[in-house]
Amino acid sequence: MPRARPPSPSCASNTCPLSFVNAPFRGIPGGALPLPACRLVYNVIVTKKHAEAAYITDNAGLKALCEQLRDHERLAVDTEFMGEDSFHPRLEIIQVAAGDVAAIIDHQAVTELDRFFDLLVDARIHKIVHAGRQDLEIFSVLSGSVPAPIFDTQVAAAMVGYGPQVGYAQLVQQVVGIALDKSETFTNWAQRPLTPQQIAYALEDVR
Repeated sequence: MPRARPPSPSCASNTCPLSFVNAPFRGIPGGALPLPACRLVYNVIVTKKHAEAAYITDNAGLKALCEQLRDHERLAVDTEFMGEDSFHPRLEIIQVAAGDVAAIIDHQAVTELDRFFDLLVDARIHKIVHAGRQDLEIFSVLSGSVPAPIFDTQVAAAMVGYGPQVGYAQLVQQVVGIALDKSETFTNWAQRPLTPQQIAYALEDVR
């Protein structure tokens, strides 16, 4: 069954009423948010396209993926890592999606990520994360550069009344009524091969 999509917010000239969100804009008279921010939240959370996914395990695949991603204005990014047995988190996979492109980059197989890191610092491409501090720290350590520009949906959600540090699954449930499967939250991302359940879970965080 196709997923139901809420109606696009009806915008006045400079503000947009919170007709598509289930929580009030706290501290904003009349429950309205400046139009650019309202559209960003709607576009990022609601209007993601369904994407066919690729599993990248070599440099040729990464090159082809980066060429596809370079043409997009927004790039959803997430990581899965292991850190219980080390001082620094150990990157295992990178999930990325833009438009109808989605992929998992297996860092155990692809260690030369310069092409991807170039996208993370491309000023033309907005990188979308959720609670992305650790993801950005990992990228900064590995590449020597801080990804930018960044749009963090957790920060945006806090600004429009969802409270501090709302989880991604909770936010998606509240905004679009879709329940994400979080059963793989504490899975072993270092194991290979990854299970279909792990792959599906990882991709849901960027689709």
